[in-house]
Amino acid sequence: MPLEEAVKLFGGAEISEVRAISEKEEVIVEGGPVSGPEHPLVDLLSSFRSSLNAMDHEGTTISQGFIQEEKSRSLLWKIEKERAYASENCPSCAKSLSVQVTFETATLQTEKIPAARLRLEALAREVQESYCHHQHTALMTYYQIEDLVYMTIQSGMGEIREALSLLLQAMRLSDGASEVYSASLQRWVVALAAKLLYTRDLRHLIFLIHHLFRQNRSVRWASRVLRVQVTDVCSAARAIALLELILARPGLETAVECTEELVEGWEEVGRSGEGSAVGEGLLRERDALALLRALPLRQLLAKMALFNRSDIESTEEHEWGDGSGGHGVLKAACGARALLAVLQRAVHAHAHYARLQRELTELCACALQLDIESTEEHEWGDGSGGHGVLKAACGARALLAVLQRAVHAHAHYARLQRELTELCACALQLVAALHLRSR
Repeated sequence: MPLEEAVKLFGGAEISEVRAISEKEEVIVEGGPVSGPEHPLVDLLSSFRSSLNAMDHEGTTISQGFIQEEKSRSLLWKIEKERAYASENCPSCAKSLSVQVTFETATLQTEKIPAARLRLEALAREVQESYCHHQHTALMTYYQIEDLVYMTIQSGMGEIREALSLLLQAMRLSDGASEVYSASLQRWVVALAAKLLYTRDLRHLIFLIHHLFRQNRSVRWASRVLRVQVTDVCSAARAIALLELILARPGLETAVECTEELVEGWEEVGRSGEGSAVGEGLLRERDALALLRALPLRQLLAKMALFNRSDIESTEEHEWGDGSGGHGVLKAACGARALLAVLQRAVHAHAHYARLQRELTELCACALQLDIESTEEHEWGDGSGGHGVLKAACGARALLAVLQRAVHAHAHYARLQRELTELCACALQLVAALHLRSR
């Protein structure tokens, strides 16, 4: 069966629905906020940012003023070096003893005290009139935004989406701003996004995902608010489509280098040492890993395999079944192909992310894994008179051909080479076992 037909059979309507919503929401996100400068958040955010910047500037000025004050304070004292000599005979041996002592004396120059007092008063006045003023303005603006965000959360979804767009736009343009400003924006964005996604509306989730692609700071915070449920085959198909949207989409035309000034700040580099973390407009590796781990992958695989519980290891044999006369098993096989196709594109899209590659490879293995080792002898059989064994042998040969090409394509990946070699060994064992069976 061609891949397109397999995807259509598994959940073509649901996957097409996600793609259609994605196209519509991407246009909305690219258009930006629709409210314009009359939205109260615009003035409040501008005032908050300018007040924090003024605080940083005044704080630097005041620090320099204190340093100068320390230097001028030392000039109030006149330091002079003096020497003292003493000579005396020892009372016990009558020998002459001489002692020379060098010491410093400090004399307060009282005529310089009025000028020093004026400088100190000017510095204190600058702290009160400049720094404290900007600090007060920043605090007042912060609590005004807090109240506005709280009121927005109590309102409709349209108002939440608009406020979220404004805050995410401000976050994207926050390079060079105070770290307090960025942290505050993230706090408000998380609060609004959590409320927006609480309704479990697919449109709002995709709306947020498209905003994440346009951020130039870390978006790991989004993993705390992503809400995706997999309760049946239809929701499993939507989850696969979301996985494709997050990890397998083409890169954006423009990209911004990492500018996070953090202790744990980092950037992916290529083999030549050149930066490549966001060179193709893709998510950073840690962001992609966080979003991948936020998806209910265990539930996705369990539903695809027709299990009722996500913890497959604790599932009893009687809890598994296909009441549709085999149609569910066919859809599960098609779902596995659809998931593997998405993961393959994700691997190619993030070829320079080693850790993400490992997680995607493990997910591929889980989608393909069959517990052959626990199978009893009597459970194996070919009811087609040998035709099934022939098809299995042909399939093993096809798998070996694919693995051989993969080995040559990734000759510089040592760990991947080892895993592919182990998979080749398993395929060869299968060929040998089938040969013995056919005899």
